[in-house]
Amino acid sequence: MEIAQTHYVNGNAVMPPYPEGCLELIVGMGCFWGAEKLFWHLEGVYSTSVGYTGGSKKEPTYQEVCTGATGHT
Repeated sequence: MEIAQTHYVNGNAVMPPYPEGCLELIVGMGCFWGAEKLFWHLEGVYSTSVGYTGGSKKEPTYQEVCTGATGHT
């Protein structure tokens, strides 16, 4: 799967390096798309990206993650 280099909405980088002083935060919030949009309007948020964390498979599908067999959260 190809990953965009810039955020579709704000145009900022979605992969490091980020501007000096930026920190990385990983948040688990259920549905990606609705949760991600909440962060777009928060002061201090440089960029957002959605996906799964942890797990044993590099690029799992939604269906694979839902089985619980990949270890992703």
